[in-house]
Amino acid sequence: MRFFYFDASALAKAYVKEKGTAIVEHILQNTSVERWRVLMVGLLETVAIVLHTAHTIAALDRQLGNEQILVSSDQRLVTAAKAEGLQVINPETATLAEIEQLLQADSPTQSNGE
Repeated sequence: MRFFYFDASALAKAYVKEKGTAIVEHILQNTSVERWRVLMVGLLETVAIVLHTAHTIAALDRQLGNEQILVSSDQRLVTAAKAEGLQVINPETATLAEIEQLLQADSPTQSNGE
């Protein structure tokens, strides 16, 4: 299962029409709330928390067969997360086709083996 971590720059796009809004809306409309994670801290804290906990959480998630995806349009956070090997969706540069491919790969019918 994939979990989507939204920082403030990405989540704001759900409320303010701007570049990347369609991507964020598409993720929110096509995934369940149980798969959303919202980073509720400032940028520096977000970077520190994501990078510090990512390895521990990612290791556990990998053992469970899960995958983490950070959703952020903050270029500094995107760059730092990618440098740490995290998968990142930048709603300002991603396409709906890319998102749809991720969502289809994680559909319940595939994960249940149906």
